[in-house]
Amino acid sequence: MSDIKANNWDNESVKKFYSENRSETSQLYKSEKYFLDKIDLSNISILDIGCACGGFFNIFREMAPSIKYTGVDISKNLIDGAKLLHPEAEFHVSEKDRLDFPPSSFDLVFSSGVFHMTDKWKELYREAYRVSKELVLIDFRLTESAGVHGKIALDFFGQNCENYADYIVLNEKELFDAVSSLNPAPESVEAYGYMNAPSKMSDIKLKEICMAFLMVKKGGAGNKKTIYSLDLPFENIGEKIKERYS
Repeated sequence: MSDIKANNWDNESVKKFYSENRSETSQLYKSEKYFLDKIDLSNISILDIGCACGGFFNIFREMAPSIKYTGVDISKNLIDGAKLLHPEAEFHVSEKDRLDFPPSSFDLVFSSGVFHMTDKWKELYREAYRVSKELVLIDFRLTESAGVHGKIALDFFGQNCENYADYIVLNEKELFDAVSSLNPAPESVEAYGYMNAPSKMSDIKLKEICMAFLMVKKGGAGNKKTIYSLDLPFENIGEKIKERYS
């Protein structure tokens, strides 16, 4: 069990960083842009898990002014900052492993840079799928070797502060086992990722890991078959997935 606490994110330097960064489409990572360019965002409802100070409200609104945005985060301090910066959006403090919304509440459930920093990722992923009406778009850190559970310093301004979050690199099978266990089975799973060094603020010793986004389309009641479309830098990943889950 991780000893990382939710209030680790309440640090003022964390709030300052997320108030000043990741709030424009020009700051999107290529994996985010890869999928967001595919989705018609017009007039849809979006839940942003781990919204920090709400920077993605600006990004989504820049892409589609008609979106209806809700952000949740485990840090009350970050949510207070989000409310001040974006009073026209909706924000809530949430639990690490639970989303306080009815099933199928949002057209798109989105999260970026969050699920590799919580030891409750499986529980939260099931919740994301539950409250999604159609699409779940979330990123992970993956490896073909054994998964690693380390930590990352929340030290954005070089202050040498002793403040940490989880940093979790999943074996790809662990992630796809979790996806395949969703109920009802997803209609489709599309993945895109690329190899990159782990964050320099983490204690992960792997030379490279896969920065991967998964876009899961929710299946209807009783669905048992999932179509996989995977663009990941792992050898024969498509064949492996077909053998495991078909």
